[in-house]
Amino acid sequence: MQQALYHPEHGYYSSGRCAIGRRGDYFTNVSVGPVFGQLLAAQFAEIWEHLGKINNFVIVEQGAHHGEFARDVLESARKSRPDFFAALRYQIIEPYPVLQDRQSETLAGFKGKIEWRESIDALETFVGIHFSNELLDAMPVHLIVSGETKTGSTNWLEKFVTLNGDEFAVLDQSIGDRKLRDHLQKLPARPASYETEVNLVALDWIENVSRKLGRGYVIVADYGYSGEEY
Repeated sequence: MQQALYHPEHGYYSSGRCAIGRRGDYFTNVSVGPVFGQLLAAQFAEIWEHLGKINNFVIVEQGAHHGEFARDVLESARKSRPDFFAALRYQIIEPYPVLQDRQSETLAGFKGKIEWRESIDALETFVGIHFSNELLDAMPVHLIVSGETKTGSTNWLEKFVTLNGDEFAVLDQSIGDRKLRDHLQKLPARPASYETEVNLVALDWIENVSRKLGRGYVIVADYGYSGEEY
């Protein structure tokens, strides 16, 4: 799944061929229009005030696609809150040159405000906000299914994609990944044939973000079922 999403040449996201918008594969709040960015700009300004209106207030965005959200935030801040705009720096985490180039084009009017980093590790410790929109949904996951439940514990299997002749097929196998096995020990028992995803990458991600955020907020926008439905 990592290769399918992020292979440098063929990956769905990393190749630059991912189509987002009403006519694309899916659309997000950002692709609908600037209101989402305008509302978050107001929220970011409130956080800046709450943290003491510091200079060198950093907004880090990860998963910025073509840079539309950053543009909407910066345009709104410049127009509505020039004091906040003057104090902020905007950093985008983007490891893929093709996407960095597109972001640079979108944000050409804010050259003095934008910086790029290839990874979270490349960030300096900062005060401000780490923001992402639908980033967690773009991480590779383990797809698991419950087998028989005995003595209050679930026998989990992992679902893999294989080839059956010229066609893809799904294959259930025992859990071979030790980190995944350890994580599944923490899950409550589920009925047989219950399928779900486990995002181990997200656990490492939030730990890495927390090491770089000296003071401030992590804001994650994502979408899914309620806990009861899930």
